[in-house]
Amino acid sequence: MFSSAVCFSPRIILLALFFILCACSGLNRNDLSVRDNNLISKSPNDARQYQSLSLENGLQVMLISDPEASKGAAALDVNVGSGNDPEGREGLAHFLEHMLFLGTDKYPEPGEYQDFINRHGGSHNAFTSFEHTNYFFDIDADYLEPALDRFSQQFVAPLFSEAYVEREINAVHSEYTSKLRDDSRRFFAVVKQALNPEHPMSDFAVGNLTTLADRPNSRIRDELLKFYEQHYSAHKMRLVVLGNQSLAELAHWVKEKFSAIAGRTVIEQDHPPIFRQDQLPMLVSLQPLRDKRSLSLMFELPSVERYYHSKPIYYLTNLIGHEGEGSLLSWLKDQQLAEALSAGLFTSDQQRSVVNISISLTEKGREQYADVIRDTLTYIKLLINEGIEEWRFNEQSKMLQTSFRFQDKSPPIHYVSSIANRLHDHDPHDVLEVPYVMDEFNAELLADFAKRFSTDNMVVVLMAPDAETDQIERWYQTPYSIRTLSDSQVSYINQT
Repeated sequence: MFSSAVCFSPRIILLALFFILCACSGLNRNDLSVRDNNLISKSPNDARQYQSLSLENGLQVMLISDPEASKGAAALDVNVGSGNDPEGREGLAHFLEHMLFLGTDKYPEPGEYQDFINRHGGSHNAFTSFEHTNYFFDIDADYLEPALDRFSQQFVAPLFSEAYVEREINAVHSEYTSKLRDDSRRFFAVVKQALNPEHPMSDFAVGNLTTLADRPNSRIRDELLKFYEQHYSAHKMRLVVLGNQSLAELAHWVKEKFSAIAGRTVIEQDHPPIFRQDQLPMLVSLQPLRDKRSLSLMFELPSVERYYHSKPIYYLTNLIGHEGEGSLLSWLKDQQLAEALSAGLFTSDQQRSVVNISISLTEKGREQYADVIRDTLTYIKLLINEGIEEWRFNEQSKMLQTSFRFQDKSPPIHYVSSIANRLHDHDPHDVLEVPYVMDEFNAELLADFAKRFSTDNMVVVLMAPDAETDQIERWYQTPYSIRTLSDSQVSYINQT
């Protein structure tokens, strides 16, 4: 048996974004590249009108006209995030997200945008992830046009005023300190220690007073301006606007307000593997603050975006996470080893993804977690031999088709944010349907993905209050340990 530990693993589900805009009357074709609404695949029960267009500066846009909408909304997603932070300046992308809101050449007052939104029944926010920074708002429908004017100026001519640098560094630091006792954040911080140190996902992403401080020959505002010039380019952005106005009117506003965003030359980054193969299989142990026992099995796989017609990860994690009779969870419960189980994407970038099987353990399961790993991998081997069947695929496909056909309207602010994010990876024609398309059964592809759920491609994360640890994680002060599983432990796990 192994040393003990348990893991609480947050599932990070890929954000989904839709990019759609279409031919508008009265537009200058030298400024816009438009796509007809009929070419955009949408739910048959979706009465909204869509257009996709590209401005001359490279900004890709989706317009949504919904005459019934009481709120207008917009989102702009930049394909830049914490993965682009310079070495030693962790959290710089997040800090830029904060500073962007604090005044522009046209609207120099730092609270102008926020105050206008708040006065007219709206809300606003932003987030920074590994590959994306997403800005979004909603507002009473009649005030969408002046809100767009204020919103656009943040990407055309932000001030990044020196007067607010210290205040926003403190705001970023406050976000960091507010999560110091959050076990999910502590878990992810320890998992980062197990990642390939050459991969930027292994870095601290939030930022704090240390990483964002002025240094000799390195003022943080100068670093901020340099980062902005290097990464914020129109062609790296996706804009989605929803209103109750016509598509022609929305397109006119977008052209007028967003064409001035600069297009710059941006150096793209390639990332190495997320895990170091020479360290696998790996056991990570950590201690939570709460009385929790959990086990996570993580496996690196190809990026999911290119396979969205076959959805191999969706197919496999649905079977692994099934809770009915004959399922992995029912077996583990019968053995009194587990209380709950889920499977899904943990994280993903444009080259690779990590799938996580998260298991809530009983006291017995915590002591015998090697048996839990063995039984899980045995179950996956059964899937390879007996579960890669077209009828199962077709069942999942029909459920997704039904969900697409009868999907509820989500709030405009969430709808535009998710679409803007997804547009970086998918053509406007497909972007609405991408999460629901599952129309290419490929047994060989499914089996290839399933075979990657193996010990030689596995990171085990065990989290328990009494886990054996020998290190303290730097940012969240979490006790943890990392070691490679021995040959005898691997042999025991691989028994069938």
